[in-house]
Amino acid sequence: MKPLLFSLLIALVAAPLSASVPAPMPALATAVNPLITRSSLGDNALMLTLANLEQTRTKVKLSSLSTGAVYFRDIVNKHNGYCINLILDDLPEGRFVLSVEKEDVLRRQVILKTANGVMCSDWK
Repeated sequence: MKPLLFSLLIALVAAPLSASVPAPMPALATAVNPLITRSSLGDNALMLTLANLEQTRTKVKLSSLSTGAVYFRDIVNKHNGYCINLILDDLPEGRFVLSVEKEDVLRRQVILKTANGVMCSDWK
C-alpha cells in the first residue's frame, strides 16, 4: 500500500513540472479596436457609416490611387457615429481608396469606377 501511495504522490508532484509549456495568454483588450466601417452602393453614390468612434478624432478621405488627388476629406470630432452619402458622379473613371483613420487604426476600401458602374472591395 505504501508503494502505491508513494507512486501517486510522485505522479501528482511531477505532473505540473512536466508541463513546461505555458498556457496561452488571453488577448489584451487593447488588441481589439471597436471601429466599425460599413459602406453600400446606391444610385452612383456610396453610403458610408462609421460607428464606435468613441468621441475620438477620426479622419475620412477619398483619394485617387494613381495620382493621389484628394476628392473628399472630413474630420469627425467628439461623435460616436458618422454617416455620409458620397455622390460619385463627378469622379473620373479609375481606382480610388476610401480611408478611415482613428488613432492608430486605419481601415481602407478600394473603389473602382468604370463606364459600366462602380464596385467596392471589402474593408481592410
